[in-house]
Amino acid sequence: MTWHLFGGLGMMPFGIQTDPGLPNFMQRAASMIPGLVLHGPYRDYNTGQIAAEADALPATDGVFSVGTSLSANDQFIIAGYAKRKFQGCFMFQASDWGPKSTAPANVEFAHLIYSYLPIPVPLIGCYIPDPGPLIVGKNYLQTNINLPHPGDYDLNSQLLFINDMKQIIGVAK
Repeated sequence: MTWHLFGGLGMMPFGIQTDPGLPNFMQRAASMIPGLVLHGPYRDYNTGQIAAEADALPATDGVFSVGTSLSANDQFIIAGYAKRKFQGCFMFQASDWGPKSTAPANVEFAHLIYSYLPIPVPLIGCYIPDPGPLIVGKNYLQTNINLPHPGDYDLNSQLLFINDMKQIIGVAK
């Protein structure tokens, strides 16, 4: 089984300038999870493209998706567009200013890191997407870490997501 990680930046039109921690996170994940195939990072408006690329993978492959800020808002939207299962959706500080979403039935696990710290803008990292069929505290973890937005630069936050992925992969073997 091959595992894939799709990553999405937030804050169009700036993306990489405002979310420099996401590419670092993706490289760290690949270095800690042998064989992990990276896709992206994409922009927050590439939801349909990410879903189509995930659907094009072999059905036996595992799919993780991660997003920062506005792309964190998009994680459940991407999975909802896709026809395949997403073994994990990971969200660094979804924005209350972005699209609202609910976990679709094809998401097996999700982890959100949110922040009530109003820096640089109030409400920018505190949106908590609806769990839909997921169970909060079981297969939908919601972790409050009050860091300035977008929080993707924080090593401890990155390691939470990487450890989740490693646990999922370990269970899937």
